Amino acid sequence: MHNGLDVSAIRSYLDALRDMCGSAPIVDIHVHATEVIKGKVRYGKPHNGVISASAGDAYKRPELANIRLASPQVMIDSARRNKLSEMAFTQNYRHTGPQVLGQHMELANIDKAVLLPVASANYSMAEQMDIIDFFCSNDDRFLAGYSIPADVPDAMIYDDLAMAVQRFGVRVVKIHPNITGIDLTEKAGRARLQEILSACGRHALPVVLHGGCSPILGDVPASRYSSLHNLSAIDWAVTSAPVVIAHFGIYGCENSEGPASEASKQALLDLLNSHSQLFTDTSGVSYEAILTMLSIVDPAKIIFGSDALYVPAFRQIVLVMHALHELGHDPFTIKKIVCDNAAQVLNLA
Repeated sequence: MHNGLDVSAIRSYLDALRDMCGSAPIVDIHVHATEVIKGKVRYGKPHNGVISASAGDAYKRPELANIRLASPQVMIDSARRNKLSEMAFTQNYRHTGPQVLGQHMELANIDKAVLLPVASANYSMAEQMDIIDFFCSNDDRFLAGYSIPADVPDAMIYDDLAMAVQRFGVRVVKIHPNITGIDLTEKAGRARLQEILSACGRHALPVVLHGGCSPILGDVPASRYSSLHNLSAIDWAVTSAPVVIAHFGIYGCENSEGPASEASKQALLDLLNSHSQLFTDTSGVSYEAILTMLSIVDPAKIIFGSDALYVPAFRQIVLVMHALHELGHDPFTIKKIVCDNAAQVLNLA
């Protein structure tokens, strides 16, 4: 396939992945059980491990498909782009549930997935956690995440996390400053983030933190709260627990310099090199971004994340493998990224 990977090449990569990892669990640290960005999709009752947004909407098992390495350059205004993105989000999450995510995982040879909710004004944490609990209560493939609602006072964050751990067996905390509304340009916002990080450290809970912009929010300050520039002002010493800066810290930050500016690349490297507890993940970014960041970031600091179901898990894991191959890495570097680093951060037995 010109400028892409056909299904035969994808299968070859996935077969090699299982061979290289052996019995070590392959982990996806960045999965969303429901549509969390706009938070508008609601579901009926589960049926055979599938939850559907519309009654009578038949579920179809996912299949491998060709992967385009370069996205077509189409001029489109931001409002139209965001409308199309919202429609795609809704389409991707017409169905969810253990069977749905499980089949996506099987397709990509993934053994375990961390399910990340996102606290927002549009989608209550109670609703999100009820669905995550449905996934996790009798299925050890799934690890429960949690996100601190904006209305929890700083003084109650530790207790709120204690409740989440006790009630839902939470293993990871997701922080999304752009959507939750934590303004990291302001002292109060930085203090709020540091209070969450501190509480996570005291509970020995790893964190997955959105890194980059959120174009779907439009041209508003909140869309850039979690930029690497702002994250560089955080006091990371407040926690010794691992913190994963998602999306290589560059989600939605494409510009004339490519998927990331030189300043952003240096900011991520400075953070990772200065703090032993900081990592990054591969979720939700383009092949060009993956190739760019894998060329500069130490694989020991990288954890595989897909951003499923926004992005098919098989697509993202194959893109990571293909980029490593193109960069001439030892083939077993992929095991470090999809197995070993995740096991360390998540304290998997």
